[in-house]
Amino acid sequence: MTPLYGLSGTRLPVHPQPLPDELLTHWFMRLAHMNQVKAQTLADRLFGRQSAFWARDQDKLASPAVISHLADMTGKNPDDLLALTLAPFEGVLYQHHNPNGNTRWIMPLGVYHRTRRRYGLQFCPLCLATDAEPYFRRSWRLAFATVCERHGVLMHDRCHRCGAPVAFFRRELGHRDDHRFEPAAKCHACGNDLSRAPAWDPSAGDVHALIQLRSLATFYDMGWTFCGNEVYQYGHTFMDVLHRMCNFLSSTKGKKLLAVAAGESRLVDMAVTSNGRDFESRPLIERHYLLLAALWLLMDWPDRFVQACILARTTQSRLLSDWEPPYWFESEVRKRLDRSGYTPTEEEAKHAAAYLERTQQRVSGKSVGQLIGNPDSMAATAYRKQKPRTMTEEEMERFFAGIDEAIRSKPKGSRARLLLERDRAIFWFIRLTGMSQRQVRTITVAEALALAKMGRLAGPGRSKLEGVVLSYLRDVRPALVKSRDNRILFLAANGSEMCAEALRQRFVGK
Repeated sequence: MTPLYGLSGTRLPVHPQPLPDELLTHWFMRLAHMNQVKAQTLADRLFGRQSAFWARDQDKLASPAVISHLADMTGKNPDDLLALTLAPFEGVLYQHHNPNGNTRWIMPLGVYHRTRRRYGLQFCPLCLATDAEPYFRRSWRLAFATVCERHGVLMHDRCHRCGAPVAFFRRELGHRDDHRFEPAAKCHACGNDLSRAPAWDPSAGDVHALIQLRSLATFYDMGWTFCGNEVYQYGHTFMDVLHRMCNFLSSTKGKKLLAVAAGESRLVDMAVTSNGRDFESRPLIERHYLLLAALWLLMDWPDRFVQACILARTTQSRLLSDWEPPYWFESEVRKRLDRSGYTPTEEEAKHAAAYLERTQQRVSGKSVGQLIGNPDSMAATAYRKQKPRTMTEEEMERFFAGIDEAIRSKPKGSRARLLLERDRAIFWFIRLTGMSQRQVRTITVAEALALAKMGRLAGPGRSKLEGVVLSYLRDVRPALVKSRDNRILFLAANGSEMCAEALRQRFVGK
C-alpha cells in the first residue's frame, strides 16, 4: 500500500468497529478520519485515483474486490464488511439484489459524478442527536422506513433548511487545506445541523396501520413477517404484495381504491401524483401515505381488502395483471373477486341490451357484461349482435304474404294492426333501399320523401318505394305520432324513435 502521510505497512493502524446497522460508506469515512486523512484521499490511495469510489453507490454495489481490499487493510472479516452493505437484504425484502439497477425497496441516490441528485438516504433527527457519534444506518436507505423504529417520529429525506439530499462525505470536499473533520450530521450544502431538524409526529388515521408500519421497520430482517393476525413465513412474499399495492394505489387504475382506503382509515386527504414514478423515488410524505393505506388494506386479510375492492370497483384482473403474485394473495383475490365463472343466460343479456338502448347508453359486449354482473369479461358470452340473414326472393314473398295475412286478421284502426303495417313498411323500405337497420331507424320524413323522388332507384323499384312511403305517411304514422316536432319516419308505439333492440328483435323473430 502507498504510505499515507508517513504511515507505512500493509494495514491501517486504526480500524474502527462498525456501529449497529452502520452503512459501509459511513464506516469508510470514519475509517479515513480516524487515520487522519480525508475520505476521498483514502479512497484514492486504496483504490487508485481512477477508481471513482465516491462516484458510485458503494453501499449498493460494492464489488468483491473492494470488500476484499478493505478487509486486508483493516483485518476485518470480509463477511462482516459485506454486512454493512445493502446486499444482505436479498431474500429478506426481495428475492434478487440488483447492484447495477433499481432494486425493490432500496431508494436510489441518483449518483452523478460525486453528487447525489435524489433523496435516497433518510435520517431520524433524534437518532443523530442522541448518538454518541452521529452516523447513518443501512435501514435508512429503505423506502418503507418512513418512521423511526426507535423514536417513532417521521423521518427526513433531505435538509430541512435548504432541501439538499444527504451526502455526508461531501462535507469535506472543496477544502483542500482544511483537515478538520466535522460530524457527519451536517448538511454538505448549507452546513445546517441535521440533528436539529424538527421531530414530527407521523400522520395516521387508523392507529393500527401506524403500529403495523413501525413493526415493519423494526422486524423487517426476521425472515418472516406478520400483518394483523396473519403470519407470513416467507417475509419477502408479503413485502412483494405490499410493494405492489403501494405502486398500484399511486397509479390511475388504483386511485379509487386509494380513496376508499384513505376514507375508511381516516387518513388526511393528500394528492398523490399518478405519474408512473417508482415507489422508491417518491417523496417521503407520499411514501408514508401510501404505506399506511396499503397496510390498512392488508390488515384483517382478506375481508377488509375484498370489501374495499368491491366499494372501489377494483377488479381482480387489474390487481393480478403484469406480475406473479404469491399464492396466498392470488388465491383469495381470484376466489373473492373473480366473477368470470358466472355465465349469463341469453335472455338476461338481451334484456340488458334493451335496457342500455332505452337509457341511450352504448351497447357492447363489455357494457352488457358489466350490467349483468360479469364486469371482467370483454364480452357477455350470451350477447351477440344478431344480423338479419339475407332472404331469398321466395322467402321474401312468403314473408310478405304472412305479414299481410296477419294484418288482415287484426281489426282496422287497432294498435296491433297499425304496428304490423308499420313493420311491413319498414321491411319494404329496407328491401328497396338496401339501408341498414340503424339508418332506417333514424331516417326522417323529409329524407325518405327526397329519396323516393330522387330517382336513385330504377323503374318499378322507385315507384314502389314512393308508394310505400306515401301509404305509411297517410294511413299509419298519423296514428302513432305524438309530437309535431318528431320528424323521424318510423315511430315506436309510444310515438318516440324506435330503439335499436326493438327493431333488431323484429328481424330476429321473422
